[in-house]
Amino acid sequence: MIFDRQLENQLMLEVLDPDDSMRYAYYSRNLEFIGLAKPLESCLTEDPIQVMLSGKVDPMRKSEAALRGAPFAESFALA
Repeated sequence: MIFDRQLENQLMLEVLDPDDSMRYAYYSRNLEFIGLAKPLESCLTEDPIQVMLSGKVDPMRKSEAALRGAPFAESFALA
């Protein structure tokens, strides 16, 4: 989740996986802005400006289908 915050905890993650080489390179360059929250929803003390899902193609396709089929799908944008 991405929040409009001054410095730390702008990007909140549930897990920071060093074995995820594609994403970890970005994360390691931006550690000062990243916070961890487990479960992730525990960081929802204010409205995020973005909720981002990332992962392998098949799980992301399933996530997209679930979000597009949600009864509240008209209340958010999905890219």
